[in-house]
Amino acid sequence: MLVDNTTVSDWNLQGLPSDELSIQNGLIVTKSTRYPLLIDPQNQAKVWIKSRETDHSLQVREQGHSKSREFILHKIQSLIHQTW
Repeated sequence: MLVDNTTVSDWNLQGLPSDELSIQNGLIVTKSTRYPLLIDPQNQAKVWIKSRETDHSLQVREQGHSKSREFILHKIQSLIHQTW
């Protein structure tokens, strides 16, 4: 297995369900080096990520939000300036 039971238990306490697909999504989120694409028809992973990242100032925008494009461009520009 790619993850130990203690880690899975921690994820469960954070709100991630214990089914196999949810565990796979947890692995993808925690091990990926880029932005993961999750199969999440019931939004359980979304709820888990929000819970997990509350201390890191996570901001969530819906795709249809009127200012999503401007928000994303601003964040990308900020990241670029931080790396230079």
